[in-house]
Amino acid sequence: MLGCSTIPAFDVAASCSGFLYAFSMADAMIRSGQVKTCLVVAAEVKSRSIDPADGDTALLFGDGAGAVVLRGEPDTGQLSQGLLGLRLHADGAQHGLITIPAGGSRRPTTPRTVEANSHTLRMQGAPLFRLAVKRLEQVIREIVKEFGADVQDVAQLVLHQANGRILAQLTKRLGVSPEQVCSVIGRYGNTSSASLPIALDHAVRSGNILPHDLVVLGSFGGGVTWAAGLVRW
Repeated sequence: MLGCSTIPAFDVAASCSGFLYAFSMADAMIRSGQVKTCLVVAAEVKSRSIDPADGDTALLFGDGAGAVVLRGEPDTGQLSQGLLGLRLHADGAQHGLITIPAGGSRRPTTPRTVEANSHTLRMQGAPLFRLAVKRLEQVIREIVKEFGADVQDVAQLVLHQANGRILAQLTKRLGVSPEQVCSVIGRYGNTSSASLPIALDHAVRSGNILPHDLVVLGSFGGGVTWAAGLVRW
């Protein structure tokens, strides 16, 4: 019998950027002294909102889940490890680039919306691609520079696994080698917010992230939202 518990739990919704948004809240709660340890979980069942006949989405998205544990530790005076910094961004003016047209308060569910298949994900692929690449490159360069490092100092860039073209374009524009960019899109598809912890787990298990390595986390999603974090592993 589990009984009652005083441990808080809550949801954070920021589309594909949800993991880093929740990650930032856990970090803030630890730094403020409210808690000592947080479990950050990202879980997605995108198959519920995908139209199998829509080639722009059906071939990309998958279901998945991943998690990390954040723990506050005293400063030992040695090389700083853990989350160095995390920056969040959003631009509501671009919300139409990726939407689910019906099912909310503005357009409630009716027999007509169901018949019109209006409860499935719709994307404007080309402009979404350009904006994702632009914003991710910008926020990655900014956070690396903010902490006195260079992109070339980063052992591994663990980015939201939206599609292979975005990862390839960012690899080129950032001037890094393909080995520095974690890619699991071919194995799992786009698992939205869960793609970041899944990719992070893969990079660690593969030996691509070692103690004291500098790691960049980055994501871009609907809303639109985007975020980046810098971690000393």
